[in-house]
Amino acid sequence: MVGSAYLFNRYVPPVKPTYERLLQLLANKDYFVLTTNVDHCFQRAGFNHERLFYTQGDYGLWQCSLPCHNATYDNEAMVRRMVDEQNDMRVPAELVPNCLKCGHPMSMNLRADATFVEDEGWHEAASQFDRYMRAIFSEDSDAIFPFSEKENDHPEGNDSDSLSKSVSHSETKTSGTNRVLLLELGVGMNTPGIIKIPFWQRNTRM
Repeated sequence: MVGSAYLFNRYVPPVKPTYERLLQLLANKDYFVLTTNVDHCFQRAGFNHERLFYTQGDYGLWQCSLPCHNATYDNEAMVRRMVDEQNDMRVPAELVPNCLKCGHPMSMNLRADATFVEDEGWHEAASQFDRYMRAIFSEDSDAIFPFSEKENDHPEGNDSDSLSKSVSHSETKTSGTNRVLLLELGVGMNTPGIIKIPFWQRNTRM
């Protein structure tokens, strides 16, 4: 059952082409996606991975549950094997992943608590987002987007059609000679400090 849930949430394509439609709207435009979704629907729809920052983790990655080290591991092959070999909603015990370094159980790379691993890829994405923001705005973005600090709140739900929800807030302002659109799509109040409030604060500075 667990394997099936992860397979559906991470590796089965979304039912509706919402992400593909959004990508079409962004054709030939300069963009960056900041998201708390953990299903990688953006990347699977064809968004440039260098223009994506998944702040809250990825269903497709495992990490040590302690964690004893700051690394993550792709889980697609194992998850698909779990689905193939499960019986009566149980997977074989030998398929339950354990950390290769300390032997403790592996867990999903999700920001559920202070054990969340911000691996090398996470920090590179954070740096790419920071460079993007600095290129647009003359002032530092650190005070508004403090992603180097660990959060204890849970990632937003894995709703593969979340982009079809109503737009909660959008603003178009002029920053220097560039027109900038800060667009919220399907952002709830689960983790408002990651996208919603920083976007509002940034908008007041433009």
